[in-house]
Amino acid sequence: AGAGGDVSDTATGSDRMWYKEILHDERLSLADRIAFACRFLPSTQLAQYVQFQKTRTLKYGRLEGMLLSGIDDHGVALLQKHVDRTGDVQTLALVSSRASVLGDGHPHRQLCEEWLEVYRDLLNGWQMWESRALLDVGRAELLREAQAQATGAQDTVRPGLFVRCNFCNIALPLNQLCRKAGMAKNSFLSRQKPVLSCCPS
Repeated sequence: AGAGGDVSDTATGSDRMWYKEILHDERLSLADRIAFACRFLPSTQLAQYVQFQKTRTLKYGRLEGMLLSGIDDHGVALLQKHVDRTGDVQTLALVSSRASVLGDGHPHRQLCEEWLEVYRDLLNGWQMWESRALLDVGRAELLREAQAQATGAQDTVRPGLFVRCNFCNIALPLNQLCRKAGMAKNSFLSRQKPVLSCCPS
């Protein structure tokens, strides 16, 4: 069959069977099969194949179907099916932690936050406070990034470490000093005396 033609236009009967075997080969990732379908199937068959895979992933609670739906009604139903089938509330919470950074108007934000709270309560019940704290810190970072993007402040310079001389009060070129010493920044600073007795520049 031609490398770039549609299945219906260029493929023989045996080629169509070969394509079908690839499209329904569960050993291949869904992403690869969808990419293959986008390359070789005509538009109508492609739409049918995508809908077939959305229905199938929902039926069996396969999270790879999220790449076809995102966090819409179908995606939320898929998440619920996954947790009902496996009891895997951790994966559900991690996905929810990203979905909950969506705007207040998103129809599923409240539900995602409820799932996340269930997981937090579960960690607290298991006395896994450090894991719960790490989850909260990671989610807070996601929220800050989302807010920065929403306000156009994503290019704001992050806080950094600045070094100045105690004698001349001039900022030290830390990058140049590290290159001269042949070490990383943190190594350079850790090897210096708390108070230098001379100007290093």
